[in-house]
Amino acid sequence: MDITNLYFALHVIGFVSWIAGLLYLGRILVYHSEAYNREAKERDILTKQFLLMEKRVNVYIAFPAMILTWVMGLLLMSATKAYFFAWFQIKFFLITLMVVLHLYYGVIVVKFKRNQSDKPPMTTFFLKAYNESVTLIFIFIVFAASIKVPQQIFMLWGITFFLFVALFFLARLKSSKRAKR
Repeated sequence: MDITNLYFALHVIGFVSWIAGLLYLGRILVYHSEAYNREAKERDILTKQFLLMEKRVNVYIAFPAMILTWVMGLLLMSATKAYFFAWFQIKFFLITLMVVLHLYYGVIVVKFKRNQSDKPPMTTFFLKAYNESVTLIFIFIVFAASIKVPQQIFMLWGITFFLFVALFFLARLKSSKRAKR
């Protein structure tokens, strides 16, 4: 068995787990923000539960999966000499951007933990949009890793970005109409 196959399998497992953790963490933060619309007693109970869930998802799922992704990715990169290719450099940039997004989720969790106000530290709309940015970067990473031709990657990014923004604003428009009723 070629060792690069093992690196690749563990890299994919780590990446899928990392993205799942980030998307779940983002959803929990949205629910946490929405809990501030409840009465004080219910809000306090929900806040304690959400803080516990946020910590567990970040510390026990997303962060270890990020480390696995990076370690296996770096081993795979050095074994295959992928760092010479433009598609890999694009993917590396996007993975680094995903780390920044992940670390900022940690900042958001701390803001919720330290919040003494009866208003959320982040709006639900911001948290939903932030969670969607994770999805968008995830899609770009998959394109970069699977297509491996920079010109085609950029074309697909443009199409995906346009569709993503259009769907996001349609969903936002529909939810605002629903809220007015």
